[in-house]
Amino acid sequence: MADEMVKETQVWLNKTYKGKTGFTTFTNEELDGVTGQGTFKRLIQALQIEVNEVYGKNITVDGSFGNGTLKALPSQIESGFPHSNIVKIIQGSFWCKGYSAGSIDGVFGNLVKKAVISFEKDAGLDETGIITPVKLQGIMNTDGYRYSGANNTLSYYQHLVQKAMNQKYSSIFGLVAPNGIWERKSHKILIKCCQKEWGISSPDGVWGNNTKSKAPALNIATGASNPKSTLLLQWALTINDFYTGAFSGIFDESTSSAVTEFQKFMCLIPESYGAVDQNIWASLLNSKGDTSRRVKGLDTSSKLTEASLKNFITQGITDIGRYLTNANGGKDKALTLEELNAFHNANMHVFPIYQTSGNHEAYFSSNQGLKDAELAKEAAQKLKFPSNTTIYFAVDFDVKTKSIEQCIVPYFRQINSVLKLYYNVGVYGPRAVCNALTEKRLVTSSFVADMSSGFTGNIGQPMPKNWAYEQIFETTMNGIDVDKCVVSPRRTGLFWEPKIDYAPVNEDLVAKYEKNLPDVYDAKNHCFYEGTNQLVVYNTLKNAGLNLYAIAGIMGNIQKESSFDPESLDPLTGAYGLFQWQADRKDNLKNYASQNHLDYTSCKTQISFFFEECNSNSIFCDSQAITALNNLYNNSIVYSTLLAADCIIAYYERCTHHTSWEEVENAHYKYSWDTSNRYDAATPNQFNSYYYIDVSKRRGYSEVYYKYLLDM
Repeated sequence: MADEMVKETQVWLNKTYKGKTGFTTFTNEELDGVTGQGTFKRLIQALQIEVNEVYGKNITVDGSFGNGTLKALPSQIESGFPHSNIVKIIQGSFWCKGYSAGSIDGVFGNLVKKAVISFEKDAGLDETGIITPVKLQGIMNTDGYRYSGANNTLSYYQHLVQKAMNQKYSSIFGLVAPNGIWERKSHKILIKCCQKEWGISSPDGVWGNNTKSKAPALNIATGASNPKSTLLLQWALTINDFYTGAFSGIFDESTSSAVTEFQKFMCLIPESYGAVDQNIWASLLNSKGDTSRRVKGLDTSSKLTEASLKNFITQGITDIGRYLTNANGGKDKALTLEELNAFHNANMHVFPIYQTSGNHEAYFSSNQGLKDAELAKEAAQKLKFPSNTTIYFAVDFDVKTKSIEQCIVPYFRQINSVLKLYYNVGVYGPRAVCNALTEKRLVTSSFVADMSSGFTGNIGQPMPKNWAYEQIFETTMNGIDVDKCVVSPRRTGLFWEPKIDYAPVNEDLVAKYEKNLPDVYDAKNHCFYEGTNQLVVYNTLKNAGLNLYAIAGIMGNIQKESSFDPESLDPLTGAYGLFQWQADRKDNLKNYASQNHLDYTSCKTQISFFFEECNSNSIFCDSQAITALNNLYNNSIVYSTLLAADCIIAYYERCTHHTSWEEVENAHYKYSWDTSNRYDAATPNQFNSYYYIDVSKRRGYSEVYYKYLLDM
């Protein structure tokens, strides 16, 4: 929109400087009263001409307000300043910046002083009414210095950091626009502030090993011993969306708590939670953080074998990203059923990625989104990925802010229109892209391209709240080119299962036992009732990649043991919880919960502990429980509900049993409750031929749950 004072400024510039060396005359079409880079360029050219003429300088007239112009200016311009043309340039600049500075008369009076004070207030500076070279540099550009967003938002707190940096460091590093938009310039100045305080002689605003090596350790014990670095820490936590407290420079409880939350969210393993070391600084100030840290994930374009996957497992890898399709004319990187069987046999999680190009802006459009969604769906279905799979669509370039809305959002809208009924939609890309798509609910998970730390979309951007994987470093492992990836608790990798032709339900068995399971399954909506512990257990087992037989066998045994009551207690034996743990295993449950700050009485904690007992790397592991889970994952061993139930009975539950039927018949002489009618004479356990107590109920409940699972 045209502004009369801006147009008056443009006309005055032409009239005063037309024909002078270095000045670019406005054309008639350009005398439009619209503020922009072109107008400020002419204002700076005019300033440079005046400085050369008034102060006898010899700076280049190029319209760029650099160090030469900065050093050539007088140290102060204030009320009564005698050089009217310079004042007119300042007045015109204020009008172009959106501040009223009176008529363009060349007089530095009260109206100009008020404009200066207004600018100083917006910038976070002391309100003096005096212009310095640094302030003039901030005035003479199109950057907006007024914050216009909502309070108590991330941009609001980032704007406070920008003002604080201006207040403390602008005389050294110049001004940054405190508009709440945290971009490359703001982040570069923040790093420069750190470099200055850490003794780096020539701060350049680039995070590297030298800067990292100077980063100080901070903790609550040292309190106020390093206020300058603690202040910088509070700023860094703020821009990462983890601190909204005062910029006190004191490492207090609120600062320590913010550090802890950041460490946990970013899956950092520090020496001490709540304390800051060099690696924490790295993650706060550089998207990829410390690239030498151990990770549990990777992605690769190489096809993998069962042997290579098992090698990765020995190195702590749990999740691997692989590509659904090939790119035209590129490397053969597409997943195959043979490779997925190798993933299955190695018990490795896999997360699928779709990328044929996606590395330039012109690729992204609504039509391309429709096309890619169909191709990804077709590939995923051929590879027999289940419906809970998240597919990550790649945005593999440095996306500018305007391009996110113009190109990336329409692309993902169309992907959702096709894919959301079949699979979950995820995004691989810079933080800014992941955050924008998450805010618009166009993706459920983010695979963050933090390795590209120089991307505008990564510099100073907070980590997406839904991040599942963070790509941090390109390397070679076991002779295979890979990208190291941090794995978050929101991981989406799954245990891929070969398609199973499930057997029909034994309806006679269901009819006998289903009557004992009221209010468990919603047959109308084909799901377990919301809020039930059955739903919690089912979701956990399903997400672990267990097949329906295995899930049914586990749930049937829980039904017999505790009726899904995690606080179930046998007053006779002291057995407790979903699986009625006793003795050392009961103590282990409580210790596991305590060490992980969990409630041992909750269903979620207890089903997690089930997997902890089955994990050979856990201090709470149980050798027979490990055998149970390994069998349940092996479709050649457990291929029926009966086998699944008996596997849990024999290796995990290990309830009262006898090795022969003769023992069963004689057992009641010792314990009145141990009667033969509680055993199945016809069908001993399929794994060891023992006779287990209440086995018919365990098998029967498992068959009921199997019926429900097939119906879902």
